[in-house]
Amino acid sequence: MIQKNRRREYYVYMNKPYSDIAARLVLIRKAVSAAGQSQTAYAAAAGIPINTYNNWESGDHRISLNGALKLRTAYGVPLDFIYCGGQVDALPEKIRKAVIESPRESHSA
Repeated sequence: MIQKNRRREYYVYMNKPYSDIAARLVLIRKAVSAAGQSQTAYAAAAGIPINTYNNWESGDHRISLNGALKLRTAYGVPLDFIYCGGQVDALPEKIRKAVIESPRESHSA
């Protein structure tokens, strides 16, 4: 069962319309969240309603420009990484390290 949770973070979104963005959002949240910070607290700190954020992270809905701007303001996440992936060198150090260490082969669309 533990494997299922780990797989969900990176792979279950493959059949969802915005799976690539969703996987990056999960990766970013885990990289910048304080130890044990919930998805709810992470979204609230950026000024995003949890239901809205959850829809983005599930891959069912594409993150809005306003939502991406809020994440950029709160956590320093470049918009091009949220939407397109790639360009790991431009990421804040915590996020860059998480991307490099993640099990995904590619972080681009």
